[in-house]
Amino acid sequence: MKTNPINSATRSRLHTQGFTLVELLVVMTIIGILAGMVMPQYARVIEKVHRTACSKNLGQVGLALHAYAQDNEGRYPFTGSATDSANKHFALMFPRWIKKEAVFVCRSAATRGYRADDVTDTSSAGGARGETLKAGENSYAYAFGLGGVNTDELPLVCDQLADTSVSAPRWAKQGLGSNHGEDGGNVLYMDNHVEFLLADAQGGWPSKKQKPQGIAAGKFCAAANAERSPDDQVVTQH
Repeated sequence: MKTNPINSATRSRLHTQGFTLVELLVVMTIIGILAGMVMPQYARVIEKVHRTACSKNLGQVGLALHAYAQDNEGRYPFTGSATDSANKHFALMFPRWIKKEAVFVCRSAATRGYRADDVTDTSSAGGARGETLKAGENSYAYAFGLGGVNTDELPLVCDQLADTSVSAPRWAKQGLGSNHGEDGGNVLYMDNHVEFLLADAQGGWPSKKQKPQGIAAGKFCAAANAERSPDDQVVTQH
């Protein structure tokens, strides 16, 4: 049987021949298209995981708040100043009612520079615990000013808000960045259940649980927001 002879030079060319530039460009284009299809799905999955972890964080914060209230004649942490940030109010729970700073940082906020070092911050006066949650170590807003009759439907803590005014608390791309973007945020209620509320068309906190008459009656006041991380960029709407 005759075989087609392949000399050594031809065999060498066959072994060393690679992709042409056109072939490489086609492969790179296909990879780019596939990556473009996969990455948004991957990002959504990661965000869903972060929302679940955030919900668990708020559940732990709620337990600590209720434990604090039980030991303080039903009063929730309040520094005495309505202008203080949520960081300062929350700091009152350390170290007796809560131990770890990490529960105050939503994973989605970590991409904007929010992180807890879990280092005990002490003042020079007698080693007393000072401002435990520094700027960037908390990403949750706190409705410290509950008044009237507290009901299970009142919000207590939520993902950081872009605007904390009583008339229009909202998650929006203006001022402080909210933990989950414009989608909305997790809200912890007085009965310690957590819900993810979708923002309305203006990025607002919906009135699903906060009834306007409840706000007018003083049952809910503007939430104290988290102190902005130095790495969290302010975005202004145009």
